[in-house]
Formats: sequence, structure tokens, C-alpha cells
Amino acid sequence: MLDVVVTKGKDVSFRCEVKSLSTEMLPSRPLWKKNGKDLDISKEKYNIKKDNQVLTVTDVQKSDTGVYQCLSENSEGVLLKEAILKVIDPITIHESSRDSYKIVQGGMLKLAVVADTDPSLTLQYKWMFTGHQGNEKEIETNKYWSISRPVQNNLTIDLRQITDPSILFSLTGYYSAKVYHKYDQKRIYFTVRTDTMETDIITMETDIIPTTAVPQKDIDQPTYPDTIIYIVVSTETFVIIIEIIIIASYLNRRKHGRFRYKKKKVPSRNDMETGQL
Repeated sequence: MLDVVVTKGKDVSFRCEVKSLSTEMLPSRPLWKKNGKDLDISKEKYNIKKDNQVLTVTDVQKSDTGVYQCLSENSEGVLLKEAILKVIDPITIHESSRDSYKIVQGGMLKLAVVADTDPSLTLQYKWMFTGHQGNEKEIETNKYWSISRPVQNNLTIDLRQITDPSILFSLTGYYSAKVYHKYDQKRIYFTVRTDTMETDIITMETDIIPTTAVPQKDIDQPTYPDTIIYIVVSTETFVIIIEIIIIASYLNRRKHGRFRYKKKKVPSRNDMETGQL
């Protein structure tokens, strides 16, 4: 069995496995004791299962602290196992900042947590930040964040040097303080916001974009499309000219009839006969 340290109100289980060799008698069912005295298993606080090999102590309190033992015997002797149960007070948050804040340029914001726990343990603190993109990260001291030392239960957000609204907006989001030790932990959440919204920052950035056009790099374009267009246009013009000539010729024939030719005088029959005489 293993020693256990647990906070008040939780359930704790102890396991006592007993076995015998094949040449020995089977072991007896385990008998459970606390500080050398038999447990009153009729109480609802104790729950015994798996042939008495598992003991569960429910809703533990400081009064349940002690040494728990299990006994079993066979033909070779008595087996005794024991484990210590230590019940401690849970982490208690005595004081914390409000859960929502608004920050402004030139100001400062201090987030603080006052907590307590069992005197034998030392509390530790870890500050976390979740931005508008949903990514959580651990906070480290920098230009805008300052964590108190040696007890890290205070976080200061310094806005006195901020002139850029986008930086102010980047410091808004969800803050949390994790208070913990080896056996327990608590987490406190804070929301930090500002009147400067993301849409306002986008508008401001748009307003400062220079209006002067940026020179574009010249790109050499191939000349063959112009050549093709020129050839197509020239061909169409040539066809039109031919059509005009044909139409003009046709109209001229309609105006003067057939093409003119020289008429040859053919002698009459009388003239032919007279000539023969």
C-alpha cells in the first residue's frame, strides 16, 4: 500500500493484495484497521470491495488522518501492510481582484490573489494570458507585464508608455492566476478590456496608408498580339476595297449596257451581186 496526501472532501482508496504459493494454504480475507483498531465497516464512510482487498474512505476529513493497516494470514504466517493517510485543508482564496477590468492608455492595472493552504505546504503562482486568437501562454515579466517577487501573487499591467492603440488592444483578453501545490490547485479568472476595439484599430491603420501610388515595375509584353490585330484589320480593309471595285463595275455595266464594241458594216446582197457583174 502507498501513503496518500489528499485535501478534505475527496475519496481515497487503499489496495491490499494477498497471495499464497501453490504449496501454501490460501490467504484469509484481509482485515482492515486504523491505528491498530478494527474499522467499523458498517459505517457509510468505509466501502470494502473485491473480497475485502480494496478499502475506500469517502469524503475524508482531518479526523480520518492516520495509519491504515490490512492483515491476512495463511499456513506460513501473518501478512501486515500499512499506509499513512494525511488529510489537508484545500487551497482557500481569501481575496482576489474583481473579475472584469477596463484599461486605458497611460494607466496601470494590478491583479492580485491572496490565498492560503495547509501550513506544511508552500503555495506557488502561475499567471496565464489568453489573447483574442484563443492562444494561451504563460506570462513573463517584460515591458508591459510585471510579476511580484518572491511571492508571485501580483501581476501589474503597465500602460504608461503606450501610445499605439494596437498595443493597448493586444494586452486585452483573458487573464488567469493558477494557485497550486503538489496536492491541490485553484484557478482565478479575470477579463481585461478596453474601449478601443479591433475595428477601430483597423480603421486607424487604413487612414495612415499613403495615397501616393507605388511605381510598378515595367513588364515587357510580347508584340505578337498587336501584329495579329494589324494583319486582321489590313485583310478586312483589302476585302472591302475589292468589294467596292466589284460593286462599282457592276453599277457601270448597268448604266451603259453591254460593253461597247466597233460595229462592222456587212454589205447587202444587191451590192454583192452588183459587184460581181
